[in-house]
Amino acid sequence: MKIIYPLYVLIAFFIFSCNPNHPKIEGLDYTVWKYDQGGCNGDREKMVSLVNENKEQFLYFNQNKIISMFGKPENQTLYTRSQTIYFYHVKNSSLCEETEDNADNSKTVMLQIRFDALNRSKELFVYNYNDLEI
Repeated sequence: MKIIYPLYVLIAFFIFSCNPNHPKIEGLDYTVWKYDQGGCNGDREKMVSLVNENKEQFLYFNQNKIISMFGKPENQTLYTRSQTIYFYHVKNSSLCEETEDNADNSKTVMLQIRFDALNRSKELFVYNYNDLEI
């Protein structure tokens, strides 16, 4: 009897700790975002405004949680003081089939997520957001 109670507590812990708690934003489909690598299909372009408008809901998540939401970043940079920046291409990515728009890297639209030294997301920024036709 003494062994059964801790077993129930342990099972309950695993059930609730594995439950994803992504921010629920109407119109934002994390699976579609993940499979639009480099923004080549145009799906990320349709959803990036939702991420930008609700950026405070994505703060203080660790890197693994961000990867579970948005997928593996196309690029990442180690910044000063052990900060990391993840880059997700949204539009005009050089990873896609070459066109006139993506030949110029200054037109690339990217979601940048900066993490502090404690592995928490501290800032979300959409680079070239004003260039989107939303």
